[in-house]
Amino acid sequence: MNDPAADSDHAYFQAIEESFVELRGAPLLLSPADWQVARRWHEEGVPLDLVRRTLAEVFARRKERDAKGKISSLRYCAPAVDAAWEEVRELTAPGRRVEAPAFEVPPRLAALAAALPAGLPCRETFAARISAIEGEAQVVEDRLSALDREMLAVAEESLEA
Repeated sequence: MNDPAADSDHAYFQAIEESFVELRGAPLLLSPADWQVARRWHEEGVPLDLVRRTLAEVFARRKERDAKGKISSLRYCAPAVDAAWEEVRELTAPGRRVEAPAFEVPPRLAALAAALPAGLPCRETFAARISAIEGEAQVVEDRLSALDREMLAVAEESLEA
């Protein structure tokens, strides 16, 4: 009776071997160490398309460098496949919600008030209003937005034609 898992393993290994031999341009049987590399990729769930694409990239880069000799081992390509797989996993990993660090609003508002430009008309009034804002983050944000609009209007009015 056929074992579907064994058939899947064999197909994965055979596809890697065929791609490697085709890219190499000369027949070569993979060594037992190369089979171990392919087995590890299969166990880790590295997609066959990713392996093939990365092998092609390794051979292409080597050709661009005009390197002498042929790649004679799948292990030569293993670091590139491992790096590509790590990148894919990082980009597709499920997100983890990390609690944002708490920060004190009053000191930040005081720093914002102190940073107002010296030439702003009514600077002291705006600075006092900024420093006096209290409440939840959204309330603070809304009040700062309103003050920002007011300051822009005052600054515009003070500009010369």
